[in-house]
Amino acid sequence: MINELKKIKDKTVKQFYLVVWPPFGESDISQIDLSAGYVFEDSVDQLVVITTDKNDLTTPIIEYLPIPSIKRNWIEFEQRMKRWMSCEEGMEMDVEYYEVSDSNLFNNIVKQKILDVELITLNTNLLLGVKLIFNNDFVLSTPISDGNTIETKLFNSYNNLENFLLLGSIDFISLNKV
Repeated sequence: MINELKKIKDKTVKQFYLVVWPPFGESDISQIDLSAGYVFEDSVDQLVVITTDKNDLTTPIIEYLPIPSIKRNWIEFEQRMKRWMSCEEGMEMDVEYYEVSDSNLFNNIVKQKILDVELITLNTNLLLGVKLIFNNDFVLSTPISDGNTIETKLFNSYNNLENFLLLGSIDFISLNKV
C-alpha cells in the first residue's frame, strides 16, 4: 500500500470522481459510502480509487479501474443521493461514478499536483486512512460503518476522524518521512 501511494505523489490530477455506492435507505448523509477517484495526467485511461477494504471495513486500499462508461455529473449528485436515501423505487442498485472536475468545490484538486500523502494511523499501529495534500486543499479518505467517506476543505466536512478518538490517538505520517 505504501509503495502504491508513493507512486501517486507528485502526480497531477486531470479529472476527479466521486465513486458512490447508492445509500439506499440511509438516514444520515454522513454515512454515504463515498470514495475519491483520480485520473492522472500521465495515465488518462485509468481511474485510481482510494477507498476502504470492504473485507475488513478499516484498511485503506487503492483500486485501479478502467474509466467508467457511465458517468454522472455533479449537478445530479445531491438529487440522486436524496432519492436513494428515501428508498425511491426503480433505481438500479450499482456503483455510481460522478465526474466532478467542473465543480467549484474541487477547483483546488483538479489540475493540481499531489504534494504529499499522509497515512492516518490509530495508536500509531493501525492504518486507518489516507490524506492527499494539495497546495490549497486535501482529500481525506477514512472508513465509515458501511465503507468509506471522503472530506475536502469544501465538501463533506463531517470530521469523521473524531469518531475514532475514543479508541486512541490519531497520527498523520507524511510519506515524505517514510
